[in-house]
Amino acid sequence: MIYMGCYQDSGGNQVLADYDYHSNSNSPTECSNNCRNYKFFGVEAWSHCLCGNTINSATQVPESECTRLCPGETSKRCGDHWRINLYRHWGCPLGSYGVNCSKQCHCRKSSCDDVTGACGNGGCKDGWKGIACDE
Repeated sequence: MIYMGCYQDSGGNQVLADYDYHSNSNSPTECSNNCRNYKFFGVEAWSHCLCGNTINSATQVPESECTRLCPGETSKRCGDHWRINLYRHWGCPLGSYGVNCSKQCHCRKSSCDDVTGACGNGGCKDGWKGIACDE
């Protein structure tokens, strides 16, 4: 599982809307297992787990806004009121990054970071520059 960060959620347009459930033993691990057939999953408001194959609307917020401890794994955070700790089961395909893997990177060696697009020590392919080698 790949942690993507803390995001704002809303009742009218939830970040993940394919499947959700409540559990008194909620944790990222439990939620991941229950959402194993979905690309994305997230824990929210202590006991809430959401699953989805697409992200509907994602506004990242500071980690300090996801403060609720998970009842099933108290060393982990389970979002907060309308705040979701978002995860991805699978990484982005080679050469792409971002929330829905829709941004392109041009790294010289290996793949770029799934979230930021950073290329690491290999640097950019010829003709490309920037942190994500996308300029």
